[in-house]
Amino acid sequence: MKGERIILSIDPGKNKCGVALLSDIKGVIYHKVILSNNIINEINTIISGYRLYCIVLGDRTHSLQIKEKLSLIKSEKGIIFVDEHLTTELARKKYFKENPPGGWKRLIPVSLQVPPVPYDDYAAIILGERFLSGKKDN
Repeated sequence: MKGERIILSIDPGKNKCGVALLSDIKGVIYHKVILSNNIINEINTIISGYRLYCIVLGDRTHSLQIKEKLSLIKSEKGIIFVDEHLTTELARKKYFKENPPGGWKRLIPVSLQVPPVPYDDYAAIILGERFLSGKKDN
């Protein structure tokens, strides 16, 4: 039997990044939106106590700048780029599925609403799930 794979998934951005820690056995362990300029400190705190299989990084906006910063973080397989196609739309749907609108907002279709908080962490979850399912290129 193969051991559990723990991955750190990142949806990179200029000012903020979505990060998610996922397991191929347990699913999502942790997710958060963090400031890009503090990414190394935040990630070191998040991964403390875990042995990373790899770091999954979205392949579009600011991915190369974030990759440079991540070179200090150790993982078994290094950094693996995953296609970000449609992750924002899928993340929005995932956010509303886990956080359905309440009160009068539940009367408005979620397709017409914008989440009240940044949801880049949900995009990171989508990227991590793509990697774990073997769909790196969508």
